Amino acid sequence: MAILKSRFSVLAYVPPFLHLCACAATTLANPISGWKYVGLADFPVSIAAVGLSMRYDVNPLVFFGLIGTLWWYLIGLVVVFLLRRFISPGRVAQP
Repeated sequence: MAILKSRFSVLAYVPPFLHLCACAATTLANPISGWKYVGLADFPVSIAAVGLSMRYDVNPLVFFGLIGTLWWYLIGLVVVFLLRRFISPGRVAQP
């Protein structure tokens, strides 16, 4: 059971890490207009990031990087929670 929990716990860190890598790659490749593509991946929270970047006159990638990474971490935690709840070692999945 402990192995199952630790294996699922690692899944919570994969999406935010990939998002942070995408933000870094976007910053290096096309920092002026590349943030629009990152915003598509973060759609629900990208609205807040655009509003914050306009209000505080900061590069949008800063807010997309921070808020989007937190968003993907939250998604990862929800997925881990659901996997732990619905998949147990002695339970066989029904088709």
